[in-house]
Amino acid sequence: ITELKALSSPPAGIDDVMAGVMVLMGGGKISKDLSWGAAKKTMGNVDQFLNALLAFDKDNTPVIACEWIEKNLFSKENFNPTVMKSKSSAAAGMCGWVINIV
Repeated sequence: ITELKALSSPPAGIDDVMAGVMVLMGGGKISKDLSWGAAKKTMGNVDQFLNALLAFDKDNTPVIACEWIEKNLFSKENFNPTVMKSKSSAAAGMCGWVINIV
């Protein structure tokens, strides 16, 4: 995750993965700012961010978040762990996490 946070401009698709993470972690509120800058702030404290991912309550994921991701991300060619792995192993892991939660 530190490798992602260090990127000033991520390879194509990584920003979408982080948008998916932010939508899921938004507690049912979809932020208007899903930019890379917002993603870097979300990952600000890496330990805290990792703990939030690990503690995520997948059984109570807001429907609105799942619908947004299905509509806006699942149709994108880059939005799969295999493609992400060639860009970043951390992004591949988070992409898989988003897919499994939704």
